[in-house]
Amino acid sequence: MLLHRVLIQGVDMFGRRVGFLKFKADIIDKETGNKVPGIVFARGPAVAVLILLQSEGETFAVLTEQARVPTGKVVLELPAGMLDDENNDIVGTAVREVEEETGINLKLQDMIDLTAFLDASTGHRVFPSPCIAGLQ
Repeated sequence: MLLHRVLIQGVDMFGRRVGFLKFKADIIDKETGNKVPGIVFARGPAVAVLILLQSEGETFAVLTEQARVPTGKVVLELPAGMLDDENNDIVGTAVREVEEETGINLKLQDMIDLTAFLDASTGHRVFPSPCIAGLQ
């Protein structure tokens, strides 16, 4: 892909940190020559938590129901939330969001950072939604 221009349309700050960013990018697919749709809504750093529960030999994932305006529906999601303070406390944010969204009280020592299992070429980052990018 070939990037020609980026036009920032809006920025919401969380203190000194970028919270949300809306921008338009003029991008061309080099193989086809077609313009790629380029309205992007990016958000700052966030965490998502995969909780697995085992019962009678079966494993279940804990999901939350969230009303999402873009879909016009209630959707199932992993418990998640943004790092909206200056502390960069990823584990603390994960524990807090799980309790807020599910009522489950996690222990810090039970948390496993799954990004440690990623290939180093990814920068040890995960984007749970391909249409949302994280800002650092």
